[in-house]
Amino acid sequence: IIDLGSNSARLIVAHYTPKFAFRIADEFTRRVRLSEGMAADSVLRPVAVERTLAMLRVFRAFCDAHGVSRVIPTATAAVRHAVNGAEFLSRVQAETGWKFRVLTGEEEARLGVIARQFRWGQCGSPNSTFSTIRSGRSRLGVSAIASQKHSACWAG
Repeated sequence: IIDLGSNSARLIVAHYTPKFAFRIADEFTRRVRLSEGMAADSVLRPVAVERTLAMLRVFRAFCDAHGVSRVIPTATAAVRHAVNGAEFLSRVQAETGWKFRVLTGEEEARLGVIARQFRWGQCGSPNSTFSTIRSGRSRLGVSAIASQKHSACWAG
């Protein structure tokens, strides 16, 4: 899984047993600052694009070297809000072979909470309730899980 955010890029490599479980084998995050300088006109800046592409090429090399057979690449707020986001993703696909899926704000919030619930060891707890307040490009995401039902709100 690749999670390309406004400030960081994360690669998570997991081994999956269908209908049973998955185990994180490798995970690393690097600061790419993709949204740096884009607030005024919502344009991804060349230096930020180059920095991000360099890290995605590292991720590609890692996946190739370790025999990763399936990659799920996702992008979030910076790409979603950038006027040149489609152009950026075309370049990413040309250079890495990966076609990124841009998550909606609601999907981003919901998946973020699920990931935190897993990380905190709360999966399966029937009365779990979490709140996550996230800021990225001046947006606030609030998500909650209660009785294993996922809900998310996104103000932005």
